[in-house]
Amino acid sequence: MTNSRFDITTVSFWSVMSAIGLMAIVALFFAIQWLITPTSRPTSEVVVLVEQPKPVEQPIAQPPPRPVQRPIAPVVQAITEAEPIVEEQFISRFQDIFNAAASGTVQDVKYFLDKGISIEQNGGLNGDLTLLHQAAKFNPNVDVLKYLVLNGADVNVKNGGGWAPIHEAAHHNRNVEILKYLLSIGVDVNTKVDGGNAKNLEWYRNTPLDLANSEEKRQILRAAGGKSGREL
Repeated sequence: MTNSRFDITTVSFWSVMSAIGLMAIVALFFAIQWLITPTSRPTSEVVVLVEQPKPVEQPIAQPPPRPVQRPIAPVVQAITEAEPIVEEQFISRFQDIFNAAASGTVQDVKYFLDKGISIEQNGGLNGDLTLLHQAAKFNPNVDVLKYLVLNGADVNVKNGGGWAPIHEAAHHNRNVEILKYLLSIGVDVNTKVDGGNAKNLEWYRNTPLDLANSEEKRQILRAAGGKSGREL
């Protein structure tokens, strides 16, 4: 009786053990399959998102502005299309430089000097006047007198009658600025009429003050230190 119970217990034990072993084998099989098959297990993939640089916007090239076409005025167009203008050469209206010095302009005098005529050449009505005598005696244009002086004319030269340009300015020229200019450049205010044939004339040894033909001129000469011939 006892042996029969032991036998049954033993058989049950081994049956259970066999079942457990079979289950272990099956579990082992699936474990091996899970290990050797990567796709059979879940994977956690780390996705790294790399921020791509934003493209730099290039400026859109603009076409150059078109030049504004302005219509050419008819008069301007006519001038631009005309022949080049040649400036006419100045020609003095005077026949000689002495008349130009007496009544002309700086341009008239320059016209003759440019032709090579000497600035110290004598001439005039009596043939013994310089250009400075002519200008100081007759020409009210002070610029002509200045032009002659600046180009080397002798301000103290005397003519055949012993007159210097300042005598002519004091006695003849109606423009007191001629006299003032000669005094301003240092002309002798008390120079006397002498030399040549002056001793035979009534104005011999006269000064500019003696020859002044107006009270205004006498005052100008007195203010500059002028004296009469008798006072000297």
